[in-house]
Amino acid sequence: MTNVMTPSTKPATREQAGKFCDKLSHRFPKSGIKSVQFQKLLKDKIRTEKLADEIVTLVRKHVDMIGDTVRVDRVAPLIYPDWVDKPLHPELQADGPAEYDLADVQQWLLEKQKTGVVRGKEIYEHLKNNSMLGSCLGLRDLQAIQKLGIEVFRKHFANKAVFGWKSVVRRLVPYLIENAGEVRLDWHGLDYGWWSAPNPALRLAS
Repeated sequence: MTNVMTPSTKPATREQAGKFCDKLSHRFPKSGIKSVQFQKLLKDKIRTEKLADEIVTLVRKHVDMIGDTVRVDRVAPLIYPDWVDKPLHPELQADGPAEYDLADVQQWLLEKQKTGVVRGKEIYEHLKNNSMLGSCLGLRDLQAIQKLGIEVFRKHFANKAVFGWKSVVRRLVPYLIENAGEVRLDWHGLDYGWWSAPNPALRLAS
């Protein structure tokens, strides 16, 4: 029986790339590649450092084809729709990592959501009063996830509408949902009792 290897969905680190190179040298001893610990190799010469960077870049490029790595530009100004009245927490919008794995994103539910339906205001008040808004994803994150495409969205959030509570504005909060085979970014009113189990808040694992 032929073994089928499935690539990891997480970005490769230098240590992982180094282990790969060491295994390769053992597999093909006549290739002239010496089995040297990767981190030790980095200390030798500038040219080996450049080679190391190239190897890691190639591994990451292959892994990124899976599409689970979210990259967020938190430096550029955050552009809200023209009709947005007032972002409630502008001080939080630049916070957060520039890169993370979707597999590490928590789909958080208010306890009452797990078995019933609640209003958005109740979720917001809980997140705010318990200092949880800072760990939530926001509009920047949702836009970055949207760019990854429908297959990635289905892989992690099939049949769900997922919310970015960090970017809540007066009366509304942004969310992603599948619509007509695409990932749609939209806004939902806090006064509606629409939030149930398939409507989690996305949070970065602490």
